[in-house]
Amino acid sequence: MRKITTICFGFAVLLGGVTYVAKQKVISLEEELSSINRQILAKKESEHLLRAEWGHLSCPTRLQNLAKNHLKMSPIEGWQVVNVQDIEPNRQVIRQGSGPVRLASAKPQRP
Repeated sequence: MRKITTICFGFAVLLGGVTYVAKQKVISLEEELSSINRQILAKKESEHLLRAEWGHLSCPTRLQNLAKNHLKMSPIEGWQVVNVQDIEPNRQVIRQGSGPVRLASAKPQRP
């Protein structure tokens, strides 16, 4: 009888130890999962903020105003459009309301 009691007690202690180790492993994994979930939430918030910022920065009216104010650009006019065959190197073109304008050339001009 003592032998069986000792064996059962040892088995109960062994099962208790295994249960404790499993519980600690589960707690560790839950903490890791919680940390990962917090990181995912932070990344999603960051992505949301970046998408909103991109939406603001790429707004067509904003870009048009920036180009108008800083680049001194305006829409092209009809007289600015020519055929490629009509362009000769170093050809002078007269722009409406101003003096002569030289077209760009890939070759450097010699004085």
